[in-house]
Amino acid sequence: MNLDFRIREIVKIEEEMKSIPKTMVDGAIDNEIYFASKYRIAWFLKESYSEEEDSFYYRSYFESQDLYSDWFKTVARPTWHPIIYVSYSLLNGFKTWEELDYIKDNHSMCDIIKNIAIINANKNYSETGTWTSDENLFNGFLRHKDILRRQTELLNPNVNIFGNTFHLYKDFFNIQDEDLVRELSIDNLLNVYLNNGKIYLDAFHPASRKKNYINSIINAVENLSDELA
Repeated sequence: MNLDFRIREIVKIEEEMKSIPKTMVDGAIDNEIYFASKYRIAWFLKESYSEEEDSFYYRSYFESQDLYSDWFKTVARPTWHPIIYVSYSLLNGFKTWEELDYIKDNHSMCDIIKNIAIINANKNYSETGTWTSDENLFNGFLRHKDILRRQTELLNPNVNIFGNTFHLYKDFFNIQDEDLVRELSIDNLLNVYLNNGKIYLDAFHPASRKKNYINSIINAVENLSDELA
């Protein structure tokens, strides 16, 4: 499957999602930059919170020249900041938390959002505001399972980071208990699986932790980076 065909098919899925009422169109923030990245990183989150009346593209939030000042400085900081720090480190030499700049001092780090994919289990906007109903989440996952299947097959991420969503995806990705890499399960912050050249990180939601959470993910991917397909 060549890249041009893959991106065309992804765009078709995005258009399909856009046609569903009150849906956040997720996936790679920039398809071309995502596929050109050293690692194809996808964050598997729960659902989006939006007051939009119509369906909306995630990437529309990230078109500013200064993403920190115009978005990440104030919006959902506990979630987005760890995503930025981890993703930036994985694509820039595995710098630890202690070695990284603060994004408030280096706004350009926020541009890393264009290298990654954000995939929500429930494509519809949250029905419960800024918290997630497990029942709504599971029903949304089932409702959009076909889209998720096609979306993940085309995006083909090889670094898969689950923000308290791994329980939904373990069977979906056919992850087996024997795929667990035990020595990389650090401080009980995450479980690390390696399957067919792809890393699957069963982690807390990014809003749950910071320094040790970030360093644990960085350490796991660095140690398994030579195994990636």
